[in-house]
Amino acid sequence: NSGYHLNSGVLPAITDRKDLILSDKLNHASIVDGIRLSSAEHIRYRHFDYDYIEEYLLNNREKYENVFIVTESLFSMDGDIADLKRLADIKNRFDCFLYVDEAHSVGVYGDGKGLAYEFGVIDDVDIFVGTFGKAFSSIGGFVSTNDLFHQLIVNHSRTLIFTTALPPVVINWNNFILSKMGEFGNKRGILFDNTRIISDKIKASGLKTAGNSCIVPVIVGESVKAKALSDYLKKEGILAPAIRPPTVLEGTSRIRISVNPLISLSDIEELESKILKWVGDYEH
Repeated sequence: NSGYHLNSGVLPAITDRKDLILSDKLNHASIVDGIRLSSAEHIRYRHFDYDYIEEYLLNNREKYENVFIVTESLFSMDGDIADLKRLADIKNRFDCFLYVDEAHSVGVYGDGKGLAYEFGVIDDVDIFVGTFGKAFSSIGGFVSTNDLFHQLIVNHSRTLIFTTALPPVVINWNNFILSKMGEFGNKRGILFDNTRIISDKIKASGLKTAGNSCIVPVIVGESVKAKALSDYLKKEGILAPAIRPPTVLEGTSRIRISVNPLISLSDIEELESKILKWVGDYEH
């Protein structure tokens, strides 16, 4: 009934003490909590450090019955994108399972099917995880996988078994919006245009940003500064939540701009001018 419950329940259900989980250090808290509940050995590798994964597996693969490489496709704090092609190659060469959380990319990339589909590696993904709580404007989480993992999840995932099912009205809405997702190509095009314009304006203004997706962070550094900027924008009618430790590292607090296709050019220009005005006032 949520993406959080999905990740925290699936990982313990499909792994045991003979297995290894290799997880990107910036994976979502739900993945971290799922790893903690699992009896498998685990390593959280540095963000996008695929050289480390290769070297470790080259020297240690035979120690484990199964190895699960776990990553988000689109990371929610920096808006950067995993190299799924390289991960698929590593998975195949070292006989691993690839677990990809597409929570922030389904509905947006790959004609709505996610980044694994867009990059042409969907057949290499063994556990495909998504949420209905973002682009699908609903609640709930889903996993697409093979029959063996399906049976393990249905019979062993405690966050599925020991909770209440989603209401029928939610299930019906999820089915409805899924059936319409292929029709939103024009909206996705506008979304990508808006993302590019906002990102370019932030960079041109000398502000620090990151990533290359519809999640656009404005990194301001101090936690208090990020909260003050977010509060100011909210009063001006702009919702840009402050992201602070422990969600991000100390010194990298930010506001997070989530772009959508309803934003106009005048909205973007207003956002830029208000951020710049606040930064100028704050520094003086």
